[in-house]
Amino acid sequence: AADDLAEVRRAAYEWLARLDDAEGLAERGLGDAVPSLRAAAACLLADVLLRRAANDAPTWQWRADAFPRPPPPAFEHAPRRLDAAAADGFENAASALIQAAQRDAEENVRGAALESLGRLRCVPGVAVGLEDASEESRLRAVELLEELSGDEAAAALERALDDPSTEVRRRATDALGLLQDPRDALSRVAVRDADPGVRQVAARSLGRLKDDSAVRQLTGLLDDSSPFVRAAAATALGQRVPPEAALG
Repeated sequence: AADDLAEVRRAAYEWLARLDDAEGLAERGLGDAVPSLRAAAACLLADVLLRRAANDAPTWQWRADAFPRPPPPAFEHAPRRLDAAAADGFENAASALIQAAQRDAEENVRGAALESLGRLRCVPGVAVGLEDASEESRLRAVELLEELSGDEAAAALERALDDPSTEVRRRATDALGLLQDPRDALSRVAVRDADPGVRQVAARSLGRLKDDSAVRQLTGLLDDSSPFVRAAAATALGQRVPPEAALG
């Protein structure tokens, strides 16, 4: 992993993954001078942790005196996504990935670390992507948090409601509606956001909530300055009316 040639180091990192060496990947791979190799190491590190979490870590060990020479370990595909919090070495690996997602100078490396944290179902790690300088990265963090779901993900998504990007706020608002967020964040967005498109999404999201208090919020939006917000609120209210009530 200290070779001058990038291709040699790439092969070395792949072997570290085959040999279940998460520590080596975190130390050497994520610190490599070549951005593409740091990104590859982030992906491989997630593979190692996911195989450990699935109890599928390779048991093969190198023995220089073994004869005949044992075959190399199979490089099985790791699960696409799994809660790896209980896997051996998870905290150190997640910490290394979070640092890469926060501090690496290259957007593609930060993105690879973010994807790996999503695969590990590490919500606090994915949430650091909401602070990225790149709008695309922040949007991807919102998408990953929506996919991970749960109260912890919903709480993290609320931070994106103050994002300077209209598109990030819109996607976060939509995600909170899909996650049935019980907090009053959607109500605040529906009333306070400066962009009518975001308020329109908030009205639709409020319509998805099963909480009856959403009716009061939607009723208030019928006086919004935007006709699109008023229409969304009216549609959401209409969908909450039982068919028998609508028929009189």
